[in-house]
Amino acid sequence: MEARPTALQPGVIRGLLPGLPVNGDVLPHRCLEVLQGTEQTENPSVRPSIHTSIPQEAPVPPHCPAHPGASRPSPRLPSAASGARRALCRHVPVPAPRSPLTQIASASAAAPPGCPCARARTKGAHSSSTAPSPRREQQRTRGSRCASPAAGPGPAPAASGCGGASISRPGRGENAGPEAEPAAARCLPAGRGMAGPVDCHCHLAAACFQPDVAAVVRAAEQAAVSALVVVSEQAGEFRSVVELSERFPGFVLPCLGVHPVQEISPEEQRSVTLKDLDAALPLIERYKDKLVGIGEVGLDFTPRFASTDEQKEGQRQVLIKQIELARKLDLPLNVHSRSAGRPTINLLKEQGATKVLLHAFDGKPSVAMEGVRAGYYFSIPPSIVRSEQKQKLVKQLPLENMCLETDSPALGPEKQVRNEPKNIYIAAEYIAKIKGIPVGEVIEVTTQNALKVFPKLQHFIRI
Repeated sequence: MEARPTALQPGVIRGLLPGLPVNGDVLPHRCLEVLQGTEQTENPSVRPSIHTSIPQEAPVPPHCPAHPGASRPSPRLPSAASGARRALCRHVPVPAPRSPLTQIASASAAAPPGCPCARARTKGAHSSSTAPSPRREQQRTRGSRCASPAAGPGPAPAASGCGGASISRPGRGENAGPEAEPAAARCLPAGRGMAGPVDCHCHLAAACFQPDVAAVVRAAEQAAVSALVVVSEQAGEFRSVVELSERFPGFVLPCLGVHPVQEISPEEQRSVTLKDLDAALPLIERYKDKLVGIGEVGLDFTPRFASTDEQKEGQRQVLIKQIELARKLDLPLNVHSRSAGRPTINLLKEQGATKVLLHAFDGKPSVAMEGVRAGYYFSIPPSIVRSEQKQKLVKQLPLENMCLETDSPALGPEKQVRNEPKNIYIAAEYIAKIKGIPVGEVIEVTTQNALKVFPKLQHFIRI
């Protein structure tokens, strides 16, 4: 298959984080973790129940001058306890930017006089003429809350020092047409074509993406993301992941694998067993030619799931068999290692695994360096902006062993807000800040690393 060009050209962008719809669908644990703020962090002791419901968001007031007759949901998900309804629009000012990238991403038009959307927040609300509170000043910029009627695929007004431009790509499934350049494209070397970032680990088959998955994918394409590596956790979602790759060919790329924690009912999860893997192996064999990796696999020694030696040994046996499978199929491993960083790396080395991506690693930097010496890669999510552990990890890891991920819908820049693949630039920017290098260099090197750990990406990305 011919490689797909994804060169980024200097130009002007729109905000990276427009509003997202939610509905009352039942959500799996990935989405519930976002709602309750309990997504994977450093060694959590509790993982939430798999399902919950989300109430509908309130519409934008119909008398808003900028949105006559519009009804657009807020991107902030209500907490599971309160079920509060909020109505925000793009005229709510965003916190003052803290870097060139967030300054670009936060561009938003001023609210027309009297726009009720500018007063939608309760405590700490501020209109376009009021400065943000100190507390909100410390939060990451998230861009406009919802697109105005005029907002579309075309370019926004240019910021100083850069010309306007848009990029066009070959149509892929439902996502064809011109696209606005992403914020990070302005940070790339002028006059130099460069592939955009690769989201090396996301859960696009999660139920909370089902109502608007096409919009989520298109937003990532508009942000000039090069590819989305979508992982699975159990045999029951394999078909959904493969269907997404068929629906968005060359952009959504599937990994199939059995996660160390399995759902047995909406209220209960347990440690994986070999029976779970036996049910998955025939499906992996069926779809093997479509896969770019085996994952999400690994170990999870969170006490709630693996409190006994028998449960831990069961996880090890499942991982060993999936390492053997990846070797047989010549595919890399997309690895989970929550509360089990050293055991996971040690087992991977013992089994001779070579092509390995450790996603959202929550262990000590010194343990991660053992993986670096083994030639493994580590993907960093947007939650780095609120994780001291991830910041320490990035400070020590060499860029040559780093990739980017979002783990969407979890591990976003802010708790209780659904994460999306387009947010991958937030991780790139924060890595650049820690390393003291241009964000364009982070994107370039991590994309090259993604091609090394996932060789099949070379069929779809040209750098």
